[in-house]
Order: sequence, then C-alpha cells, then structure tokens
Amino acid sequence: MVFDRMKNLVLASIHEGLDKLEDPEMMLNQYIRNVQSEMGRAEKAIEEQKKLHVSLERDLEEAKRLMKRREEQAKAALSAGEEELAKKALYSKKNAAEQVARYEALMQKSHDHVLELRLQLEDLEKKYEQLRDKKRELLLRSQSIKAFEQMKKARATFSTEGSERQFQRMEEKIEDMELRESAREGRRGFSVDYDEQVEQEFLNMKKSLVDTKNASEQAQ
Repeated sequence: MVFDRMKNLVLASIHEGLDKLEDPEMMLNQYIRNVQSEMGRAEKAIEEQKKLHVSLERDLEEAKRLMKRREEQAKAALSAGEEELAKKALYSKKNAAEQVARYEALMQKSHDHVLELRLQLEDLEKKYEQLRDKKRELLLRSQSIKAFEQMKKARATFSTEGSERQFQRMEEKIEDMELRESAREGRRGFSVDYDEQVEQEFLNMKKSLVDTKNASEQAQ
C-alpha cells in the first residue's frame, strides 16, 4: 500500500539522518514536518473517499427508486394490456437493479478503503508521536552534553593556577594602594589610631634604627 511505502521511506530517512547526527534538532524538525505533510495527504484522501461514498450512496438510492418505479410502471402497463410497454419497464428495472448491485459493491469497497486509510493514518500518527518523543529525548541529551562541556570550560577557566595568581596579584596591588593611601593621609596630618601591638613594634623598630645609627657613628 502507498501508506506502507510512505511510512517505510520516512522511517528509513530518519534512521539514516540520525546515524549522521549533524544537527539533531534541525533534522528531526524536518522529519516531523515530512510526517505531518504525509498525514495531511492521508486526511485529504480520507475526505475524498468520504465524499465519494456520499455520492455513491445518493446514486444507490436513486437507482433503488428507479427500480421500484419501473416495477410499478410494468404492472400498470400489463394491467392496461400494454405488454410491450410492460416488458420495456421490466428491462429498465433490470438495468436499475444491476446499478443497485454495482453501487452497493462500490460502496462496500469505498467503506473498506476508508477503514484501511484510517488504520494507516492511525499508524502514521503513532509514528509521529514516537518521532516527537525521540526529538525531545535527543534534544535533552544534546543539551545535557552542551551544558556539561560549558561547565568544563568554565571550571577550566576559573580553576587554573594562572587565574588564581592573577587574583592574588590583584589583591596584593589593592593592599599596596591601601597602604600608600594611608601613608598619604598620615602625612597630611590625619591621626590614625593603631593598636598597642603595632605601636610597640614601631617603637622597637625606631629604637633599633637609632641604636644602629649610633653604633655606626661610634665606629667612625
């Protein structure tokens, strides 16, 4: 059947494309559009068959009415002694009966065809759902891989020794700037309160410098 070939072609192209996996999202979107297009054709074919069925049903009813009318005409002609006319009416009834049989057969074929098309369409819709689910799965996996790669790059960028050294140098530079600014503020006459330990260390350092200077002068 045409829908079997269509379904096999769609699935074959899907598997071929997934093996390449060049761009999963773009590829799957294209396959989904293809399946949707084929589903649209199937629905259109079903609608055409339904219209044909309605037309056959109308012709069948007309043939049945003609058959009944010709039978009544044959009886009326025979009652009136018009034997030849009665035979013509019966011949027309025979043709109408053949039409009834032909239309009934065509209607049965049309009914079977519509049923087969519906089954094919349902099968194609299931394949469409499977493909849409596969798209979600592959996109999720693809996005997970991309997120993992981005995380690896981020960790590599911020976890290297070079980055740590840069931050350390930046911190040292800021501390040096802070010390210089404090020294400038001190020279401008601003008093800075230091804790006792710093004051004592300062006095000891100052005394040591004085002692060293005195010792040097005595040695000369």
